[in-house]
Amino acid sequence: MSRSTITIFITSLLLVGLCKPGHTRDATDQLKPVVNSQTGLNKVEKRRLTRAIENNFKDVPGFRPRTFSSVQAVINAGLFEMSVNTGDEDGPISELDMARICNVAKATYTAMENGADPALSEDIALVGFAHEITAGQIEAAAKALEALMQTSISVGTYQELISQALDNLWMPEVTRKTSAGLVRGAGANLDPEMLTLTLIIGVAQDLEDKGIDTVVKEAETYVRTRKDAAYDALKQAMSQGLAPPIGREIYYIAMEERWSAEISRAVFEGLTSGQKMGLTPEKLAIALIIRVAQGLEDTPAPVAVREEIEFVKKLDKVEQKRIENIQNNPDLKKAYESTDQWAEIAYVPPTQEQVAEETEPEKVEPAPAAQPAEVTTAEAPESDKEKAPPVVAPQPEPEKKEVPAAVASKPTKETSPPVVAPEPNPEKKAPPVVAASTPKPEKKKAAVKAQKKVATPAPSKKKDLAATLEAVHRSLIQASINDYLGTPYKWGGTAKKSGTDCSGFTQGIYRDQGIKIPRVSRDQFKRLPLKLKAREELVWGDLIFFNKNGGSDNYITHVGMFMGKDPKNPKLERFVHSCCSKGVTVSRFNKRYYLSRYVGGVRVGSVSDTEG
Repeated sequence: MSRSTITIFITSLLLVGLCKPGHTRDATDQLKPVVNSQTGLNKVEKRRLTRAIENNFKDVPGFRPRTFSSVQAVINAGLFEMSVNTGDEDGPISELDMARICNVAKATYTAMENGADPALSEDIALVGFAHEITAGQIEAAAKALEALMQTSISVGTYQELISQALDNLWMPEVTRKTSAGLVRGAGANLDPEMLTLTLIIGVAQDLEDKGIDTVVKEAETYVRTRKDAAYDALKQAMSQGLAPPIGREIYYIAMEERWSAEISRAVFEGLTSGQKMGLTPEKLAIALIIRVAQGLEDTPAPVAVREEIEFVKKLDKVEQKRIENIQNNPDLKKAYESTDQWAEIAYVPPTQEQVAEETEPEKVEPAPAAQPAEVTTAEAPESDKEKAPPVVAPQPEPEKKEVPAAVASKPTKETSPPVVAPEPNPEKKAPPVVAASTPKPEKKKAAVKAQKKVATPAPSKKKDLAATLEAVHRSLIQASINDYLGTPYKWGGTAKKSGTDCSGFTQGIYRDQGIKIPRVSRDQFKRLPLKLKAREELVWGDLIFFNKNGGSDNYITHVGMFMGKDPKNPKLERFVHSCCSKGVTVSRFNKRYYLSRYVGGVRVGSVSDTEG
């Protein structure tokens, strides 16, 4: 073979390698623009992020466009989630946290390379910032979720299975086989809800001794052949409006403790009636569980349940005031007595199409990185920062001021005195008001409809819309927040004690006020009526939204409630939210990275300092 022939042959091999379909350049090189585009990071954090990327992705030849987009989104989300650990000082994110962020991103990449849906993998990966998760677990959960979404099984039912799998770190094989058993059982006309609960109990109690194949088989047989009094009581209670997360937790305990049919019926009936009168379901559930565990002796179960309801009513002044407000307010009372108070609580993960629609095109494929990995960009100021750019090559918008994020529902300046909100900047134009499609009483519908007809709404129109907001009491909102504080993060969760995600938390706060808002953060932002942008407009109780995954402002992925200035340190602004690493917690809002991902606020109710 001639020298020229050998040269041509080697050159051809190199070209084939470089032009491999679907991949471009080295992965670490592709991710350099992700580092450079982070306006919310200082130069120390950028160096740490660069090192973590190199350690995790040095063996990756290159990303496909959609894979790159999801890896970038996970890194962005991780930076947001780990910012909670930097304290009020807003110090740099630690090397350990940077390593964890990139570990989760690498696990997500591996899951997608093995065929897991990118959008679902990206969504599930957030669990990795709450506790350790492997690529296999992300892959199994994403594939199981994708298969279950194609069935007629209700979202709330299959979501419970996936949530339990992620929360309890099921091995990939367990997730695969339980989800396959659920699909198979539903196809054979078995009750999907009962089968889901039976599978979860079987994994918890019998997996080690019997193995997953036997657990699934026995669960299918049990649902097919057995009459379950506890499940019948649960189903009846949920049909009358009992909170599904509470009902399921009680069912697990009833089965584990082998409650009698009489006790099961009495407890579920008591929970339903207590919830309708305004008692906090979690508090009543704990009281009932303890009473049953202590033994009822000669007391009939219904009598014991009534005694516990009276006990919880008098438990503390906050609970007494809460019940009094509900019973004295016809609208609140009607909301609590409604059977659909807990409707629409199921979390629906975004599809690839939704992510593509709500993300700017630049997010799909990275531009060549001109800068070296060692970034020397000056540290960003703590306030009035530009928003984070879409993806690569950020373009700051000087005229847009950043806004602090928040914690509860907010009053408007026109309808109630603001508690801790700076005065609006008179030189700044009032942002446009966006009308919502959320169902409201006829009066409110008309006001919202009128807003839709106005091309360029004047400030007075915002006042008109604010006047239609439902009145809520700050003390009741604060009581609900206190009930949630310390609750761990749970993918798809909505419960005050066992776990909640960010939008489950904000929805729950307003559900306690008798106000229904959408379940998912992106829908809460789109469908609620009164939009706020300028930081000066936020008041205590407003919902605040972030695009923590990066991309355009349309891609909402986090929500919290604004709490205003810290009374002890007015330089700090607070918001309460459910974050992955700490669960429901109060954080400093005016941190560099939070502000760089802030999109806007929404006012749901007119918050009053009075007790009504």
